Amino acid sequence: MKNSTFRKTLFLGLTSLLSIQIAHAQENITTLIKAGAADVSTLTSAYIGPIAKGFGAGMNGGWYHTAKPHGLARFDVTLSINAATIPDADKFFYASKLVFQNLTLANNANNVAQTFAGSSTTGSNNAVFQVNGKSPFTNTDTVFSSFGAPAGYGIGYSGAPTVQLAVGLLKNTELMIRYCPTYNVANYGKIGLVGLGIKHSLKQWIPFVNKLPFDLSAYAGFTRFNIASNLSLAPDPFTNMKTGKSSSFDNQVFDMTTTAQTYGIILSKKVLMVTVYAGLNYQSSTTTIALNGDYPLTSFEDRITDVNYGKKVIDVLTNPVNINVDGANGATATVGGRFKFLFLTVNASKTFGEYPLTSVGLGFNLDLK
Repeated sequence: MKNSTFRKTLFLGLTSLLSIQIAHAQENITTLIKAGAADVSTLTSAYIGPIAKGFGAGMNGGWYHTAKPHGLARFDVTLSINAATIPDADKFFYASKLVFQNLTLANNANNVAQTFAGSSTTGSNNAVFQVNGKSPFTNTDTVFSSFGAPAGYGIGYSGAPTVQLAVGLLKNTELMIRYCPTYNVANYGKIGLVGLGIKHSLKQWIPFVNKLPFDLSAYAGFTRFNIASNLSLAPDPFTNMKTGKSSSFDNQVFDMTTTAQTYGIILSKKVLMVTVYAGLNYQSSTTTIALNGDYPLTSFEDRITDVNYGKKVIDVLTNPVNINVDGANGATATVGGRFKFLFLTVNASKTFGEYPLTSVGLGFNLDLK
């Protein structure tokens, strides 16, 4: 198998669950477009925010499994699965607490909405939104359309798989690289990832401490992930296009980019084939979600001179969503262990923070130290 084909196969295998999650999110986000230009971003941010925060936390995981940097030109390649647990409080939201311009609740008693991390079924108290506007005939408020808050995916975690190469440099310094070139994945769109990190021994610079039987290092890491895929939200049937508007609606694109940064201090101790380690970290991430292109929105024609005056028409929303979701930013603490036999390593760790993270990894390590 060619090397590029192998990388593609590996990357697609690692991102299969992520791709399924994103496909599900796309379907429900297009439902939220019915809210209209004024309110679709508010609903989208509430719905997808927790899964984006968990994904950012996942990309900040798996950077280390020992504080000891590799020796010069020695290296390891490690595959890690990093899964962040979504808190129960972030699996739903109260729609009545959001500020809308044109939306109201059909029944104020039913105001619970699932986030993407929430239940895959909706209950009797599920929020139903009404799209309001002025009647072209009476100039009074009227309901143009209504839709129920979508269900969640039913899995309360999010995360990111990573493949990482770490190479030893001079002065007890280690360079860490995460990379997969952008691939055009059938049904999911273009997916790509790049990351860069560094680890450096602090112990060597501290008198007396440099004689003690443990390792102490500082590290920093940056990762960027992007997915862009086509959407296909069609207009309602039997409805005319608004006069002066035309679109084939074939340019719809879902774009999500997550950037994640983390840095901190690592302490580890090796006994025979087992290394135990702990870290104090600071992590941050930002996810940008955009719906680019033209999207159909059913409304009423309110121009009295128009031939469709008073009728339902299809208007065009262009680039309706462009939001930034901050991650689970803040201090975290990590504890973990690694087992190394010859060139094979297996590691697992737990990171405690707002979104707790579990990381497991399997690696090939060409460093006999």
